[in-house]
Amino acid sequence: WMCDPVIEWMSEIHTSFSEGCLSIPGYFWEISRPDYIKVSFKDINGNPNQKTFSGSDSRIIQHEMDHLDGLLIVDFLEEQDFILFYNHYKKQSHIEEYISPTLTII
Repeated sequence: WMCDPVIEWMSEIHTSFSEGCLSIPGYFWEISRPDYIKVSFKDINGNPNQKTFSGSDSRIIQHEMDHLDGLLIVDFLEEQDFILFYNHYKKQSHIEEYISPTLTII
């Protein structure tokens, strides 16, 4: 359990892995993320902590912290992949538009 997590450090070594998101079920992409992270946070009692994470723990924490920062997994796609996803998802979900904080589509 973490409250107010802050990633203090990320390794320079990255690994790509097929990643999906419950916010966009049924879609998966190869996403590159740092292998190791050091996170500062408060525990359930409000005590400060710091811990280093690796593997799937590191990936999950980074993914969830992206959500805290207002990002979805699709915001990390290359522009061409995002356009393909967006056009398909728009037809399936009947959404009007999604404005990515990281991509500008003209």
